Amino acid sequence: MLRPLITLTFLLTSVHHSDAVQCYQCTDHIPGTNTTCDSFSTTSSPQTCSDETCIKKVTGGRVTRYCGPRLQEEGCQYLEGGGARCVCSEDLCNGGDQSMAALVMVMVVMVMLVFGLCEEMW
Repeated sequence: MLRPLITLTFLLTSVHHSDAVQCYQCTDHIPGTNTTCDSFSTTSSPQTCSDETCIKKVTGGRVTRYCGPRLQEEGCQYLEGGGARCVCSEDLCNGGDQSMAALVMVMVVMVMLVFGLCEEMW
């Protein structure tokens, strides 16, 4: 009974179907505005993007979050001249912190496996 539950949990958490990705979009450097993208709050409204990735770019102390095409590998890269650009393709992945949902699900599945294995040993 435990194995089907683990399989179902894994399948439900790994399925992601969408024609567009949702990303946070903001910038620190729009003249005449008082926005702070660096101390950004994930309660702000996400934008549905026609592009395939979300990007967070930090250069010269300025933070920008936006949508972008899938032109490069996911992950973070350091930029020449300083700064970094992080690219991801999950909904709202360019927030302040990466989503903990995947980590939590992996931990739940691991606990279920441990208890399942312990149950079989008894």
